[in-house]
Amino acid sequence: MKNKMTGIILMVVGALLLGVGIFVFSNGKKQMVVTAYSDDPFNKQDVKADSLPIITVDSIVSPKKEMIGKSIAILEQKDNELEKVIEMAIADGVLTTNERELIKKTALSKGVDYVAVLDDVEKRVKLLEIDSETELVDLKQKNGLDFEKFIVRKFDTDFFKVKEWAGDKFVKGVYAETTQHPDLLMEYIAFKKNIKFSVECKWRKNSVNEGIPFSTREQLDRYKDYAKEKNVPVFMAIGLGGKGASPERLFIVPLKDISKPFLFLSELRKFEKRDLKASFYYDYKKNTLK
Repeated sequence: MKNKMTGIILMVVGALLLGVGIFVFSNGKKQMVVTAYSDDPFNKQDVKADSLPIITVDSIVSPKKEMIGKSIAILEQKDNELEKVIEMAIADGVLTTNERELIKKTALSKGVDYVAVLDDVEKRVKLLEIDSETELVDLKQKNGLDFEKFIVRKFDTDFFKVKEWAGDKFVKGVYAETTQHPDLLMEYIAFKKNIKFSVECKWRKNSVNEGIPFSTREQLDRYKDYAKEKNVPVFMAIGLGGKGASPERLFIVPLKDISKPFLFLSELRKFEKRDLKASFYYDYKKNTLK
């Protein structure tokens, strides 16, 4: 009888313990209490865990190797692009306004200090200059002289004669008087005619703002004064692109049709010589050169 009562008591105690455990577990799951202390030991608050702020940390994902390689390739491509622009600009030993602007835009597009780049390019251009005691012969002048030769060869010797060919030689700023005249004084000798006219030769590597700055205002005024004093028609032979010896485009413009030292390409189209291999033709009745 005693053993039976002991068993019943143990079962009751076990049931009570189980009930208490379930109650504590469920109540703790619903609400965790954190005691927050301040500097004042008498001021403490019970804070529910559910009310605490939740901070989420984004996972850090390392870039893929192929993406890194692509970025490096793009950067190298931009570097090569800038270097190619620079090489093209200094190829003829002359840094034009158009080439400066192109270098500036390219440098800015890749976040490079364009001022420092242009300074370096100018130094590289200076290294290409060729100087002598009696004349300055750089690549720009070489292309200019080559263009004059190109123009002279366009005149058939059966119909034309070169009367004067002004040189560009000078010493310390001292020029011959004829240097300031148009480059060529030609004479049309066909059909027993002896008609003189002059040609000023200008070659430019690139156009600027959709046009060609072929001379200064002072030069243009000198050519007009020359035409009036000598009573001869003057033509501007303007080469564009390529090299002086082989320009990509050629325009023959009567000086009387020019009012400013800059001509837009749209204005020049009607004076363009389409066939660069063909010789010049002079219409003595209209005083036009084609």
